[in-house]
Amino acid sequence: MVTHHPLLIVAQFVEAARRIQDGVPPSMKTRIFSAAADRAALAGWVSHDSGGYSTAQRYWSYGIHAAGCSLAPTAP
Repeated sequence: MVTHHPLLIVAQFVEAARRIQDGVPPSMKTRIFSAAADRAALAGWVSHDSGGYSTAQRYWSYGIHAAGCSLAPTAP
């Protein structure tokens, strides 16, 4: 059984979000947004499992948005 430390998962998501806010080079856009989506999904499940249902829903919403951004075409 794998144990995930909730604070570490949230810290990884926050770091990915910070990098996005700082500006994402076009060559890194897909990777950064995909990482943010992945971390948000995991943070959502950890929150859900600990009874934080509204927090989980927020993380999942962020994850869906980040996943969509990872697929959006970049301007040349």
